[in-house]
Amino acid sequence: MRLDPDQSVDAAIKAHPALMHVLIREHMSCVGCPLVTFCSLDYAAVMHGKTRADLDRRLTTQGQPA
Repeated sequence: MRLDPDQSVDAAIKAHPALMHVLIREHMSCVGCPLVTFCSLDYAAVMHGKTRADLDRRLTTQGQPA
């Protein structure tokens, strides 16, 4: 699954609810942050030492055994 890099974190979570669980598992503090409507996925990923591709992979494998 490909996430839109320019989409806000809030819009991405609304479009892909499973993303919320990925963000929590990746120890990203986006869930509950008041800035989710302003931060793009790429910006949030970089700020947490990740890439959007990392989030894409985690979202795609969500629910599959590790």
